[in-house]
Amino acid sequence: MWRIASFSTKLSLVVLVAFSYNACAQCPGQADYDKTESNSDRLTTILEGNFTIQALITMTEERSNKKCHYVNREGVVRAFAMNYAIQKFNSNPKYAEYAKIGLQIDDVCQQLPTTMARGIEVISFHRKNSVCRADFLKCDAKPLNSAVKIQRASALIGTAMSFTTIPLASLMSLYSIPQVSPASSSRLLSKRDLYKSFFRTIPSDKNQIKAMLKVFKRFDWNYIFAVGSDDDYGKLGVSDLKQEAGPLEICITKDEYIPYQSDKTGEKVDSVIQKIAKEEKAKVVVLFLYVQGLGDLILQKAAAMKPPLERIWLTSESWNPSAAIHFSSNISRYYNQAVGILSISIKKYPMTELVDYMTEQVIENWECNFWFRKYIQQNKPFECNIDSISLDKNTFICKPDTNGKVKNISVAAVLTDIKKLPGNIDRLIDATTALGHAIHKVVRTQCNNSPCYIDTENLETASITKQMFKTNFTNEQGEIISFTKDGNPLNAYYTIENLIFNNETGAFEYVPVGHWALYNNSRTELKLNESAIVWPQWFNNSRQKTDGSGDWVETDIPASRCSDRCEPGYKVVGRSSCCWNCHACTDNNHTSHEMAEECKPCGNYHHTLDNIRCLETPIKWLKIDDPAGLSIVIISCLGILASIATCIFMYRFWELVTVHEKSKHLLTFVCVLLFFTFGYGPLHIIEPTLMFCSVRNGYFFVLLMIYTSFVLTKTQAMCSNIQYYCDKFFRGNMTATQGFVLFLFVLLELASIVAWIYLDDKQIREFRTPGIHLIEKQCEVEFTAARLVSTFIPCIILIIATFCAFRERNADHSFYEPKFLSFSCIALCIIIVAFLPTFRYVDGVYKAVVLAFTMNVFGFTFIACLILPKVYVGIIRKKRGIQEYPMKPGVTKKEKKEKREKKKAEKAERKRQKKEAAEKKEKPEISTTMTSSFKTKSTAIEEGVSEMDTKRDPEAALDEVEIKEKTAEEIQEEEAGYNNETYDDDEVEIQTGSPPPSYESSINRKDDDLPNTKC
Repeated sequence: MWRIASFSTKLSLVVLVAFSYNACAQCPGQADYDKTESNSDRLTTILEGNFTIQALITMTEERSNKKCHYVNREGVVRAFAMNYAIQKFNSNPKYAEYAKIGLQIDDVCQQLPTTMARGIEVISFHRKNSVCRADFLKCDAKPLNSAVKIQRASALIGTAMSFTTIPLASLMSLYSIPQVSPASSSRLLSKRDLYKSFFRTIPSDKNQIKAMLKVFKRFDWNYIFAVGSDDDYGKLGVSDLKQEAGPLEICITKDEYIPYQSDKTGEKVDSVIQKIAKEEKAKVVVLFLYVQGLGDLILQKAAAMKPPLERIWLTSESWNPSAAIHFSSNISRYYNQAVGILSISIKKYPMTELVDYMTEQVIENWECNFWFRKYIQQNKPFECNIDSISLDKNTFICKPDTNGKVKNISVAAVLTDIKKLPGNIDRLIDATTALGHAIHKVVRTQCNNSPCYIDTENLETASITKQMFKTNFTNEQGEIISFTKDGNPLNAYYTIENLIFNNETGAFEYVPVGHWALYNNSRTELKLNESAIVWPQWFNNSRQKTDGSGDWVETDIPASRCSDRCEPGYKVVGRSSCCWNCHACTDNNHTSHEMAEECKPCGNYHHTLDNIRCLETPIKWLKIDDPAGLSIVIISCLGILASIATCIFMYRFWELVTVHEKSKHLLTFVCVLLFFTFGYGPLHIIEPTLMFCSVRNGYFFVLLMIYTSFVLTKTQAMCSNIQYYCDKFFRGNMTATQGFVLFLFVLLELASIVAWIYLDDKQIREFRTPGIHLIEKQCEVEFTAARLVSTFIPCIILIIATFCAFRERNADHSFYEPKFLSFSCIALCIIIVAFLPTFRYVDGVYKAVVLAFTMNVFGFTFIACLILPKVYVGIIRKKRGIQEYPMKPGVTKKEKKEKREKKKAEKAERKRQKKEAAEKKEKPEISTTMTSSFKTKSTAIEEGVSEMDTKRDPEAALDEVEIKEKTAEEIQEEEAGYNNETYDDDEVEIQTGSPPPSYESSINRKDDDLPNTKC
């Protein structure tokens, strides 16, 4: 009984398979397989050739819990596309003479077990002594149809899903069988050490993520919610998104994963929707998952919420065009959420040649396309088992149904349906063509570039894998197809597409709004037409927002940010990931762009009114049109005119003025000094700069040193002290000696000036009045510690000069110069004493006024006290004769010493006389003879002294004679004045009014009348 049942089962299976082969005469070299295995169907077609490319592609979809049975439209188009690529390649004589490429299409129905079962079948052809299983075609179907030879695959195409491609690629790499995927974009497949023979014509998801991030930056979205499928595709996509978004300051606030085709899928979708709703600021949600079974569930739940969820859905390339087709089947369910979806899709082309090919095949060769017939038979609205086509080629005639009714369908309706090309069709054609080129290159190499026959068993798949790295051709769209060392395409082209509802067609459709491209695996480019984007309805109802001031402004782009962007004039504060606060810039700080990390100062010579842009601040300094500047210029000009007049008088009366002058050229130096002095004031109306201020400040102190050191060198005390060096080093030239001493003093001052210029780096002072955007620029003239040294040195010299000049004020000079030199020193001291406190307590431009006026007063003082007296004397001499004021030269140092010695001798003589007079009183018995003798001696001494004085100075001798005639009272008064005078070795010049008293008057004095003063 069991044997009969077993036999009947086998017989029915053989009949079913034999019927499904349908190897009719109209389709030579082609075989179709349709059989049931483990509650699923095995659907395979074979197009015979010398070398076979086997495609493991999803051709069916699950319905009524039946897997791998119902062929969908995408599968039909994929079959047409691969047949088109193979036939186009084989029709090229250049390739046909070496090899005819065959094609085997196996449906894996998007199932990992089915995919791996087909992969093991492929390996069994390449592995020696492999077990021949009953589900392998070579073990089961080949004996039933010997017309089509089942041979091993030289290369593999597939699959379309990353989660099925990854294990399949690992298996193929073990045997170096080249595999090309047109749709698997997981970045894991770029690992060359794991997938050595894997290639793909679709770019890696990393490029897709780069395109997404560019869109985020373009729309200024930085707060994103990410949802991925709970598999390699979703997890890796979201992981890459988080990794790439961090450096771009884009935050993935949360990432959730939903299992695909699981009992817990619905429960997880509900949980994810609730979490999305809580993140109110994350208006953009990235979906790295599949449309059917995940994406559609998410949108259904979002639309069912009260109120509906308001989000922008940004999806991966797997949504286009599947979402438009799927959502069009139930518009009311998805309309609320589907409109406005943005998808990053692989760039699509019209593919007109493929469409023409499908039109021809549908009309002329419909019988030989197994997938097409199954699709028309199984799917609404056709459901037609095609029997034939009308003579006009416009109608398909169907076989009678179970009720005996005959149904006809329009060819145009069928063509309209299948012309809706699914995604990655062009990549599928490129994958097929690339393998054809690689096989041709290998065959041609083995044939030494001449046509020959090579059995498929002798074609090494490893050689095809190596050749794939060298493949380089231009496809129908003009793109260059080549591969990197990781098996990825060298170029990547994406389109940014917007899902809209077309009222004319009554269906959803994707509309391109931009594109992103990667060139030569390095340079990127994004182009986006923002005005063409159709946003969701909820955004269109609330397109306005407040700008912070309460006013309403219109915005064209929805926001997805944790915090609003900080506008110009504000800075980011308290930044945490993608959230922050905005603080306004204050004072003279600004930010000219959005999202500034800090407010930058406008700079020294700029200001800001709105803390956004910096304006150049007007700079003001002391100018001639200012009252202070005008007064300085006027006084300086008067001083210059006075200096010119002085020089003219000096030139005219030069001989008269310098008749008794030992240092005549010092007068010329004074004239030059006056011009430099009065030229100092106008320097204050020149724009201050760092170098100029340093020079101007040093100029003031140099002039101050010159004035003080000049009056010191003019004193007779200094002249006497330098007389030795004058005779020794300058050959008696007192002018050169004085000039050298003056130079040493100036050099000392210059050393102190250089020191404080080096120490005081701030030479310019700028005044800014609050609320007034104006800079008053001045040279820094405050007396710092370093500058006090340059001030004290001239002051000390001036004090010494004043002391010396005051002591010498009565010395003989034809122009009374010691007296006027003393006046000059005292005047300079008064000026300095008045200058210091005045300069201390004034501020701003008035300090410059004080400096300029002080130096001008110095110049006028020299003119009044040193020059004008000489000019006056010169004019008087000119009028009255040159002897009007005869010169009484002062005592030289040698003469002064002799005079002191003489006075000491006279004093000693007077003491001796006093002593003798006292003895005379005590001894009245002294004879008249002794008295006479004493008088004789006294007379002789007086005559000797008189003779010495006469030899020294006739005029002094004459004065002495006159003095002898004076009365005793006058002599005593003069002696008292004479004895009260003290003589110091350091005294420069001593002028007395009368010669020493006579001897006779001395001896007539009493001891009590003699002064006890020590000289």
